[in-house]
Amino acid sequence: MQKKNSDYLRDELKGRPQIIAPDNGERIGIHNSNVLLKITSAMTNDQFGVYQIELAPHSMGADLHYHRFMEELFIVVSGNLTVTAKDAQHTAMPGTMVHIPKFTVHGFKNDTDSPVKVLLFFNPSMGREGFFKGLKQVLEEKPFDQSRFEQLYNKYDSVPYKVKD
Repeated sequence: MQKKNSDYLRDELKGRPQIIAPDNGERIGIHNSNVLLKITSAMTNDQFGVYQIELAPHSMGADLHYHRFMEELFIVVSGNLTVTAKDAQHTAMPGTMVHIPKFTVHGFKNDTDSPVKVLLFFNPSMGREGFFKGLKQVLEEKPFDQSRFEQLYNKYDSVPYKVKD
């Protein structure tokens, strides 16, 4: 039997670019806002994920929380996003990037009269699409079940943070 020789000095070029048009991706409607799954965990082998968040006027994105295992990056595309970093609020205008390292308390919302569009990156993604799909399901259940909401947060590395008085 003849052994196949491997060439350890050459790269195997087998990847292909994935082009995602502006409105392409799975859309998840959550109340009057939307999440568009642009680059998913499956596409990157859980290395990162990119999601377009469209927040309606006067709507919450996420209350204060932090992540143990992932970092987050917001890029504001349009509108003004209010980002809370533990005890300080910041207005992120179009073009602004907000990097959230692990163990950083943060939240975000749209408290303006206009819609806000944000690209949201998670690294690693850790199947983050399941969080958005689960969030839709949990928030639509009647009556609302806080324990299921907390289970969802726990599963997807979101730890709620309560401000101490």
